[in-house]
Amino acid sequence: MSSKTAAPSCMMLIDLLPDAAVHNLGTIAYPFLMGLSRLIGWRACWCVLGVRYAPDLLYTLTPRDLRLLLVEVRRRKPRVVVLNQHLPKKQLSDISAAVPGARLVRWTLGEDLQYLADHVRRRIPEARGPVLEDPRLLDRIQPIYRRKILNRAPWALNPLIEVMGGSRCSYYAPVAGNPFYRRLQLPEAVMGCSFCSRPDPKSSHWTIQGSLDFAVKQIAAVCRQRPAKGAEKRLNLVGFELWKRFEELVLALVQRGVRGVELDFMLRLDELLGGRGAIERCLPLLAQNGIALRINGLGVENFSPEENMRLHKGITAEQVHEATSFMLETHARRPEHFRLPFGGLGMILFTPWTRLEDLRINLDNIER
Repeated sequence: MSSKTAAPSCMMLIDLLPDAAVHNLGTIAYPFLMGLSRLIGWRACWCVLGVRYAPDLLYTLTPRDLRLLLVEVRRRKPRVVVLNQHLPKKQLSDISAAVPGARLVRWTLGEDLQYLADHVRRRIPEARGPVLEDPRLLDRIQPIYRRKILNRAPWALNPLIEVMGGSRCSYYAPVAGNPFYRRLQLPEAVMGCSFCSRPDPKSSHWTIQGSLDFAVKQIAAVCRQRPAKGAEKRLNLVGFELWKRFEELVLALVQRGVRGVELDFMLRLDELLGGRGAIERCLPLLAQNGIALRINGLGVENFSPEENMRLHKGITAEQVHEATSFMLETHARRPEHFRLPFGGLGMILFTPWTRLEDLRINLDNIER
């Protein structure tokens, strides 16, 4: 929008929130779209409908939920309607009919917030202008987490919130050291886990000017804008740099007066082992300030050295046992403030090359 003297445009963000948190990564950018709207002089609203998870990822709203949504659309008269999930064509047509001339946008940007300006320019051309050209746009945006929940889905009241602080994982290991891959003439000299669909190492490590400050800004905004009346807020922190600076992060949150939150980190087992000292030093401070730490996403993958080499995981059986002992002992001492992973540890027990010997190795280690 080139002039702020004209009547401000309105953007409506529709959040179809499944009852399985892992399937709602499409709204990671919503707080930043809300903040961007304020920067460019637009009005914006974030409207939530709790929905049951659809395995085919096509969400058909119930007649009641559709009516609720259409009432809100007609009332707000947005110029742009952003959706995080797929809807049937008929229901999209109903939305279009409720607000003629509005642009309907299927939002697809997830964790890669560094591409926010490019995505907005392509998908929401009405928002083009000098603000989007600022290389420090993400630092300028003050995220806005206020929402309006349109139906009574209980899981919509206090959902898991993604906090972005950079690239999810930093693991890459030389291909030359792995006999299963060094003869394949791969384009890169290093690779991550073979089962992980990550971008190439030259482009995946996006950085923000001050990743820790960026994460703290988000967490503080969540605590200010979403009072939970005694309910704990769960925050999933994404960014390997945040874990490396865990002590600094905790101190910064305490200084901001953050309380009543669970900090979830998705780590590799070797990252957990490397952070044991920081965890021990921070536990008293976490307890004093009503903050909990939960480690999630820990993957053994496979105890067989040969299978794990195929997976290019870079984790040994002894590291798994060492990390497991640390988690159980620490949880026993501080159950309220050091929490175990949901569902335990992850495994990839079979590959096309699995032998009976590999299964025996796995069963022996699982028993241990």
